[in-house]
Formats: sequence, structure tokens, C-alpha cells
Amino acid sequence: MRYLLDTNVLVFYAQGGENLDRDVTSIFSDYENLIYVSSEVIKETMHLIRYGKIDVKRWKKPNDIWKSIEEWEFNIDYVKEEHIKVLGNLVTVKDHKDPTDHIIIAQAITNKMPIISSDWQFKHYKGQGLDLVFNNTHEKNKIARSGKTKGFAR
Repeated sequence: MRYLLDTNVLVFYAQGGENLDRDVTSIFSDYENLIYVSSEVIKETMHLIRYGKIDVKRWKKPNDIWKSIEEWEFNIDYVKEEHIKVLGNLVTVKDHKDPTDHIIIAQAITNKMPIISSDWQFKHYKGQGLDLVFNNTHEKNKIARSGKTKGFAR
């Protein structure tokens, strides 16, 4: 099966996976699964590395992410015209204004690919065709905090 990663799940995986729940860990462990990372998630992650918003030992510079993606044999899903057209029709939630989230939601819907995320806002898009695998550990442990953290913060 194919899965698309949200930025928070990519970062948690890069940190060793301790913030990933059992279901998500089993997806990564199944070698028959294909893991995809949106070009938009790569861009956002590079930005977070550059400005010290995430703490991942293996990523000292923004371009370090490429070596990891190659090593893990993740696939890159580049944003295409059909994704942007779905984005244009996406009915967004009032307080969910993250453009990266919106484009990767549109990619997942367009590609009919489940997305793995720790962001509870994604649940609101299931009625529009989003297939969500929710990483419960993140929400349960309240990993996200403001500023530079061991986890992930925007």
C-alpha cells in the first residue's frame, strides 16, 4: 500500500520513531508498503531545519534531508496541476490555515493515498475523501510545544 507522510510524522521518524504509535510503526515496518513524501513537506522541513525549529541529529543543514529520504527509500510525490485543482476545491476548516497541510491533503485525496499525520485538524477533511491514518501518540503525549523542541513545532 502507498502512504503519504505529513511533516510531523517525517520528523518523528527521523528522530527514531519514539513519537510514532504502534499502528504507524507497523506501516513503516511492512516492506510491502511504499512511503511517499510530498515535495511540499520537504520544502517545509528544510525551512524548519534552517531556522532551528526541529531537532533532528542527522539533519544539520536543510539539504541533509535528501540523504535520509534516499537511505529510507522513500518516494517523492511532486505537486502537480491535478493536486492544485483539488486544492482549489478543498473546503478548509475555519481555524486551519496551514497552506502546506492543505496541499498535502489535496495530494492525498487526488492520489487516493492514505496520509499519516499527528495533526487532529486533518480529521475534518475525511468527508472530502481524505483517508487518514492518525498518529495518536503525538496528541496523547502533547509532544508539540512552541519554540525549539525535541519534537516538532511550527
